[in-house]
Parts: sequence; C-alpha cells; structure tokens
Amino acid sequence: MDRWSNRFLLVLAVAGGAIGIGNFLRFPTLFAQYGGLFLIPYLLSFCVLGLPLMFTEWILGAMARDVKMNSLASFLEVYHKNRVLKYFGIAALSACLIISGYYMYIESWILGYGWISATGGFKNMEASAMGDFLSSYMTMGDGVCDILCIVCLIITLFLNYYFTAKGIAKGIATLIKVSMPLLMIIALIMLVKVFFTPGSFEGIKYMFQPRASLWDTKMWIDAASQMFFSLSVGFTATFTYVTYADKNLDISNQGLMASFMNVGMEVLIASFIAIPVSYIAFGADKIQDVVKGSSIAFGMVSMPSIFNNIPGGQFWSFLWFFLLFIAALTSSLSIVQPSASFFCNKFKKSKVWGSVMSFLVCLIIIVPSVLCAVGIDEFDFWANSFIVPLGALFLIVIVYAIGKEKCWVCFENNSTSKLNDFMKFNISWATPFFLIVVVVLYIFNYGKEIITCANYEPEKIPQVILCRGLMLAIVLIYALIIHFKKIKPEE
Repeated sequence: MDRWSNRFLLVLAVAGGAIGIGNFLRFPTLFAQYGGLFLIPYLLSFCVLGLPLMFTEWILGAMARDVKMNSLASFLEVYHKNRVLKYFGIAALSACLIISGYYMYIESWILGYGWISATGGFKNMEASAMGDFLSSYMTMGDGVCDILCIVCLIITLFLNYYFTAKGIAKGIATLIKVSMPLLMIIALIMLVKVFFTPGSFEGIKYMFQPRASLWDTKMWIDAASQMFFSLSVGFTATFTYVTYADKNLDISNQGLMASFMNVGMEVLIASFIAIPVSYIAFGADKIQDVVKGSSIAFGMVSMPSIFNNIPGGQFWSFLWFFLLFIAALTSSLSIVQPSASFFCNKFKKSKVWGSVMSFLVCLIIIVPSVLCAVGIDEFDFWANSFIVPLGALFLIVIVYAIGKEKCWVCFENNSTSKLNDFMKFNISWATPFFLIVVVVLYIFNYGKEIITCANYEPEKIPQVILCRGLMLAIVLIYALIIHFKKIKPEE
C-alpha cells in the first residue's frame, strides 16, 4: 500500500505543496504594495477562509482514505449515493491540470535562470536588459535561449513525471525528505544575508508602513486570493495527500502545523528577504513601480538585478533561483497528484499509467503556454480567480451533502481534540459567504474586461478564445470520464 511513512512527512509534504512561487513572489509584492494594513485582510482571510478550507480538505481526505479512494470525484462516486455529487469534483481536477500546465513551464524558466546565474550570464546586466532578456526567454526570442528553454522544460517535465510515477512512498516522500529541509536552510541563509546588508532595517520599516485604505476592495480580493496560494486549498492537493495517510492521523495538529509553516514562510521569511533588498536597490520612490508589475518579473528581473549590486551577487542569484526551483517542484508535484490519482482510481491502473494519462491531458495547457503570448495570463486568471474559488465552494457543498455531523465525527476520530464551534460556524456559513463575496467582487471589478477582452489587442483575441476553449475542453474531458467510467464499491 502506497502510504506516508510517518505523520511529520505528511506535514512536510502538505507544507511543501503549498510553499511555492506564490509564497516567494506574489505575497511579497502584495505586502510591499499595500503595506502593513495588508496583514489585516490577509489574517482575516486565513481565519475565515484558509483554515476552514484546510480542515475541510483534511476531513474529506480522511474519509476518502477509509474507502481507498485518492481523488475527490472517485471518492464521491463510491461514498455517496447521489449521482450528481461526483461531478462536484470536476472544478478541482480542472484547476489542478490548468495550473500545473503553465506552472511547470514557469518552473522550467526558474531552472534555466538558475543555470544562467551559476554560469555568470547575468553578471553586470542592468534591470532594463534583464527585462528584455526575460521577454526573449519567455517567447524564445533567440537561438541560445530557445535551446536552454526547451532543455529546461524537458528536465522539469521529466522530474515531475518521475516522482509522480514512483508514487507517494518511493517518489514524492523521498524528494520531500531532502527538499524541504534544504529549502528551509537556504531560505534562512538568505534571510541572514539580508539582515546583515546595510539598509535592510529601513526596508523592514518601509514594509510595515500603510500604503492603502482598509476600504480598498482590491486589497481584500488580493488577500483572499493569496490564501489559495498560501495554503493550496480549493483544488484538493491537500485532500489527495491526506488520502495516503495511515490510520495514525491527527488532523488538528498536522493541519495546523502545515498551515503555520506555510504562512510563516511567506510572512516571516519570503517578505523579509525580497522587500528589504528591493528597498535597498530601488528606494522608496521606485519600489512601487517594481512590485505593482508582474510577480514573475519581480522574481526574475528585479531580484537578480539587485543581487548584481552586492558582493558575491552571482552566488546569491543562483541560490535565489535554486530556492525558487525547489519550492516550485514540490508545489507542482502536489498539483499533478490529484489528476494522476483520479486516473488510477477510475481505471484501476498503475501509478505509472495514471501519471502518463495526467501528463498527456496536461499537454493541452503546456503547449499553448509555450506558443501563445496570452496563454499563461489566461490560464492563471481563470484558474485562480474563478475555478479554484468555485472548487473551494463545492467542498463546502460536499460537506453539507455528506452531512456536517459525519464530518465533525470524522475530525474527532482522527484528531487529539474536537473541532470547536467557531470553526464549525466558519465551515458551515462564514467561509461559503466569504467565497461568494470574493467572486462577486471580482466579477464586479473585472467582469466587463473579461467578457470584452478589453485588456488584449485585437490580434490576440483569437489566442484568448483558443485558450478559453482548451480550458473548457479539459472540463469536458473530466466530465465525460466521470460520467461514463463507473467505479463499483466492491472493486
């Protein structure tokens, strides 16, 4: 039986799945953009949205483990008599495949940038030249970049396939034992380096200065959407990992430990690395121009430009990208796993077969991410702004369908403590209300631009339509498999 060998390994795996590019790049840019007031909606989102959804995924994962199912759709088909409920797993599966496709492509950029940093390719390169280089690298603008980009993409896809195909015990767990301690050691080394860099404490003071109003709805939307990155909730990555736990499960302690590791990594480490060095390099006047742009550009243009101006910059630039790659790899593995487990459950095939099928479907997203100028933006926007929140809302619907009392009993049977009334209230009422408000605010603020494609030039609209059609195709593929391929409980 493919299982985690101990409790703490599961905690590290869940934390590793959540600690990714969003923690090290997206959160620091938001924190720097809004200032200290950002922590208010962020911590509120953590309590009302993050923790309840995290506990929901752990509870449902424990229930799925008991019926030997490792994907949400398969679990609902076997566990519940309602024939419609199993389709509520489509949103999570679709989100996993859409995100993993473009995420692995970005992951390959980080690998390539790590190589370029190690070989001194960024030495003495100015920020403007670094930006041009990123554009060239993303679009494969010259022959040298083309070869490196393709090689790094192949390596990244192979690593993700290899560890997924090897399974939990022999694949992902083996990687996690090495990668997570290494990630934390590198992060702490870089944190110490920043603290001893002249001007860093002025940067920390700047970080906590308010630069927004509490009535800024965009700040609240960004804080809520960041929670999906912070804890990897809504697309069943945590759920899937929990289904591979043994009987010795402690939802309350393990879930909280993984959650606080994730939040601590982005609030206390990632932000304290990225924001002070950005302040030192750009000053209070220019730092806002840097952080209000793309978080990818912040990590791959601004950060190496900053390292170029400090002693040993080549080494620190390489270490930065090595840190990002470890974080990205552990995250992408957790995002791919739900789909691979789905194919294994549905067709009763091996882990290798499930991984192959998952990656074949994933190519629907990878190819346009490489070839279409709008691919990554479209996939990222729809997956994280709508499909993931919808998947999270479906998790609450599933709790109601199964029965809240059954879920509370499952928590207590797999924990050293009871689920308190505050958390029960959040899961039952506050969290779904919060999710609906976030989606409504997003539609209110951006709905017209989405429908009219106002942010795109006319010549790019066919690419937009193609990308949206491919996302719909993934949803239909999963819907057809769920509908026509049945699982018998006795199998």
